[in-house]
Amino acid sequence: ALLMAPIKKTDSLYSYSLFADPQSKSSDRMNRLAAIAEEYATKHGLRLDRSSNSLDLGRSAFGSKHPEAFAGFLRAINAGEIAPGSTLLFDSPARFPRDQVPNAVAECMEILNKGITVVCRYPDIAFSRRAYDSDPVGMTMLLVLSLVR
Repeated sequence: ALLMAPIKKTDSLYSYSLFADPQSKSSDRMNRLAAIAEEYATKHGLRLDRSSNSLDLGRSAFGSKHPEAFAGFLRAINAGEIAPGSTLLFDSPARFPRDQVPNAVAECMEILNKGITVVCRYPDIAFSRRAYDSDPVGMTMLLVLSLVR
């Protein structure tokens, strides 16, 4: 992963998926996403947390309102239910909820400031506060470029 910060073995991994079209939720795709999360957790010595709903169906990443599962994840971070050192896994930056790129960047920074690492599998990119502190310009540019489509 690019600029990956070391991850402690006791950390939890939360996987998030978004399907704009509920019909695209095929069992093959769901199994593929589950395998991606399992593989990442194993490779990095993380515990995959399955306790929360991490799937938004029939939702778009665009718009000012967060998809339900993602909004719940943000509430859990702010309530301290998701500990610093945890990782949030997206299969692609396109799944990161955003209405405008500057708002999405600010939101991602809020997550990083809470000590949560954000990882996108395709392309293989990890955003952490530690990586940001070591190269703020590079990480900001990488984040912006990841969110712009």
